[in-house]
Amino acid sequence: MCLKYAQLKVLMQNIDVFLSNHPGRDGTRDKLKALTDRKDNQAHPFIQGEDMVVEAFELLENCTRAQWMQIEENRAQ
Repeated sequence: MCLKYAQLKVLMQNIDVFLSNHPGRDGTRDKLKALTDRKDNQAHPFIQGEDMVVEAFELLENCTRAQWMQIEENRAQ
């Protein structure tokens, strides 16, 4: 697997939370409710782990590439 800049930063800085600007799609609302109701012995709902954050950046890159390809295809028509 070839790691990009953002993915390397995740691993180098031990980033284990990915915050999105799509709260309806990424479960932020549910996580906020879980955070409010969380007991001391329960895991923090926003902490996902480095692997999940690396995957999120990979997904973001793939979606961006697909959108760019669609724009280029429409431009060629």
